[in-house]
Order: sequence, then structure tokens, then C-alpha cells
Amino acid sequence: MVRYICYATPDHLRARVLEKVLDVAATCPYARCVSRWVLGGVGSGGRVAAMAAARARSPLAGFIMMSYPLTVRQHDGVAAAGWDGLGSG
Repeated sequence: MVRYICYATPDHLRARVLEKVLDVAATCPYARCVSRWVLGGVGSGGRVAAMAAARARSPLAGFIMMSYPLTVRQHDGVAAAGWDGLGSG
């Protein structure tokens, strides 16, 4: 697992950084046994991962993307009726 954080950077630059990370990881001697990669992102990081994947030279196995908040909030901070974030609403 490799994690990097780029705060206050435009998405296209973050995608280029992730592309470089993939290139370096793919040629790293410690990662020779890795045949496919999984990219992940939280919030706008998922969009950046998708942008980088479109130009990746390494084989990709898939994506893991998450977005927050997991519950819909009303203006008063109470969870909206019919959705509790667990899929039972």
C-alpha cells in the first residue's frame, strides 16, 4: 500500500504525481511480484485516481472510491428521514 496526500493542489497536477508514483512503484525491485495495481481515493481523490488510471502504463486490477459524508444531513445537523447511512432507510 502506498499513500500520498496533496493538499491545495489542482487535480491535474495531483493526477500527474500519481502517474509518477505508479511508474516508480512498477519499476521498484521490491514490487517485482506485483502484476496489477488497485487505485483508491476518498472524495476528489477518487476523481484524481480515475484521471491517473486513464494514462497509467501499469496494469490496473480496479478502483476503490469512497465519498463522505455517508449520511445525508439536514441544515440542523439531524440525519434526513429515510436514510441512516446503513442502507436500511
